[in-house]
Amino acid sequence: MDVNKEFGECLRLLLSSTHISNKMLAKVLNIDPSLVSRWIHGTRIPPYYSHYIDAIAEYLSKNILTSFQEKKVKDLIQELYSMDINNNSLSTKNLIKKFLLEAQAFSMNAKAKLKPLEEKSSPSKKSSAAKENTNPPKTEHPTNLQSIEQNYAYPSESVPIDQDMPIPLSSQDTLLIGHHQIFTRILDLLKAAASSSCDTKQPIILTFTSALACIPYDDAYYPLFKKNIHQAISRGWKIIFLIRLNHHLDAIINFIEDMQLYCFEGNVSFYYLKKYDPSLIGNDIIIVPNLGALLCLVTSKEAPVNNAFYFKNPSAVTILRKCFDQSMTSAAPLIKAYLNKTDLALLRRFTEFEEQTGNQYLYTCSLNSSMIPPDLFDNYMKRKEPNLEERNLAIQYQQRRQSTFLWQINHYSYKDICIKEHIEQMVHTHQYPFGEVYGIGKLITTPYDIKTHLENIVYHLESFDHYEMALISQKQIGFPLHLSWAVKENHSVIHKFYTDKNCYKVNSTQTTCHRDLLIDELMTVHGFKEKHLNLWEEIPPLYKNKKDVLQWLKVQIQILSKICNG
Repeated sequence: MDVNKEFGECLRLLLSSTHISNKMLAKVLNIDPSLVSRWIHGTRIPPYYSHYIDAIAEYLSKNILTSFQEKKVKDLIQELYSMDINNNSLSTKNLIKKFLLEAQAFSMNAKAKLKPLEEKSSPSKKSSAAKENTNPPKTEHPTNLQSIEQNYAYPSESVPIDQDMPIPLSSQDTLLIGHHQIFTRILDLLKAAASSSCDTKQPIILTFTSALACIPYDDAYYPLFKKNIHQAISRGWKIIFLIRLNHHLDAIINFIEDMQLYCFEGNVSFYYLKKYDPSLIGNDIIIVPNLGALLCLVTSKEAPVNNAFYFKNPSAVTILRKCFDQSMTSAAPLIKAYLNKTDLALLRRFTEFEEQTGNQYLYTCSLNSSMIPPDLFDNYMKRKEPNLEERNLAIQYQQRRQSTFLWQINHYSYKDICIKEHIEQMVHTHQYPFGEVYGIGKLITTPYDIKTHLENIVYHLESFDHYEMALISQKQIGFPLHLSWAVKENHSVIHKFYTDKNCYKVNSTQTTCHRDLLIDELMTVHGFKEKHLNLWEEIPPLYKNKKDVLQWLKVQIQILSKICNG
């Protein structure tokens, strides 16, 4: 039998039975609460082709938490629908859906009968309405954080899409013109995410796949972009970046370095598209769960990203997510983060890295640890490692590193860049920067240890033309001082951070560990090589000419010799 109650009255009774407010329902449906109010009061009815009734039934059925609520809802439907609920095989969701569809049909039929009477009694109404429609309704767009939090919500779960019905977009789905509007909206969405704790398992998604990617590299936007990303991560969000490697490679490398600590901690993941054609024009997607999504369009190979659609409609966001998922089928991880829970694991990984053939480029805030002479390394391990088996294994790794250097130095070049002030501090304090040696770990050293290490570096610089060392001043460095990298040309890059975050906890006990980033995508490896060589070119000749560098190192050795003899 048909329902003989208005849609609004039926919806009001269902909401009351499940203790759900108008505002709660509006948030789930991603609509303004005033629209729910108009439904309930009968001034509006959801159109036949919309997804609203299915979404309402889904939400209400999931929020029936007790048998009392379920009985109350079924009694209501039985009373108004005059059907035997007990002998009906429909699920609770489909029962609610059928009930609301019948109420919708009743209201639509009543409205259709009433319309001719209204037009007859108000002959001027149609003409006045047409006149009003000459001025399109103004759509208010959120311009601040508060309005974003209130209006940019959509369900985290994918919304089922009826392929046979057109889906109306919401009044806040917007076309953005100009890169300023686009970047501002991206920043607003990220700021909104950063202002509240993450309550979904879905990550924030940002793709930079166009030939002219929409990442705001310029000085006006990038600091805010980076700040909002950092704050969002601190509130529990995880972020996926999908990148096309193109002529923005230097900016991408800088961005990776800004994000690398979060890569260590698993909050950020980088992927790249395996199609390298830099002329391809792609459309970028930005999705911030529960806040909004953008589809950024490039309309010309020469123009920047200057058009974008903003969506909050859940069906539209679901489609964008599916587009992203499809893109990921042609993607691969750009960065692999490794947690080396022992110094021995770190030494093994670096040994295998160095054994790859090719030119090597090392930037370190300490000294090249492969230049520790065998006797000194043995002494270090006796102080550090009480386990004889692990000590011998570490010594074998170090011997492999030194053998690799002696073989490759005749065929390939080695270029080390070290921080001048850090070496001076080592001479003064007799300790390695951050109190540790890469691959050995925390270590208490003496003036003689530092002197012996420096003497071996001097020996290799004098013995091999292909081995060079440059000294860089802290003032020249535009990145964290606690960063180190090693590039093996045409193979891979290893990144390391020396920070107090290089540890983990097991049963509340802090244990030393190391986090490395490994990149083996060859375009990015080449980009890091160029970064290293560009940094080398910026160093004054006085600090990279081999004769001058040797003279400076010998002065430091003389200082340490006086301390050892004094």
